[in-house]
Amino acid sequence: MVQQKLLPFDGGGQDRGGERSSPERSLVQQALPASKDAEATDSPLLEEVVREETLARAWKAVRANRGGPGIDGLSVERFPSWWAKHRQQVIEELRSGNYRPQPVKRCEIPKMNGGVRVLGVPTVLDRVVQQAIVQVLTPLFDPGFSAHSYGFRPGRSAHGAVREARQHVADGFHWVVDLDLESFLQRGEWWAQLAPHMLFKPGHDWRQDT
Repeated sequence: MVQQKLLPFDGGGQDRGGERSSPERSLVQQALPASKDAEATDSPLLEEVVREETLARAWKAVRANRGGPGIDGLSVERFPSWWAKHRQQVIEELRSGNYRPQPVKRCEIPKMNGGVRVLGVPTVLDRVVQQAIVQVLTPLFDPGFSAHSYGFRPGRSAHGAVREARQHVADGFHWVVDLDLESFLQRGEWWAQLAPHMLFKPGHDWRQDT
């Protein structure tokens, strides 16, 4: 008899009512400006992003990933000297809300089936800023992910997914369903469906929930 196993999307950071658990919500509330009239740039979360230690860790990660230059032509090797001259200006732009990412350079990678995968290459500076934001936001988002999710998460990898899959086989489950959402990130309607489940809802003030 064929056995079926449904892996629940448990959402470790949610309670039974569908809202985020209180420790996680408290982190969100701490990240907000002190009052509704305050500027978003007064957020302690943003100050954490522009801290020297955060930016240093972000640059270390970008340097380790290497990668080519973005649309501005600035390479990873040349970035340190550029950063030494423009660091304070970038930080002030981030604090004031005037920072504007550069356009992403389009690259096409051939697929085995004959098509192409379109990739975007941000500038090195934008990659550093993105990495700094990721380092600050990951502790807020990651606890709410499924325990069965292994992709692009700290401390997890494809090796963990393989180990879990092997355990399912050992338990007697032998059917695998492989699904791929074609051009998922290029189709805006998906984001509209996901938005109600996001931790930070666009235009939503969590202070109204307290």
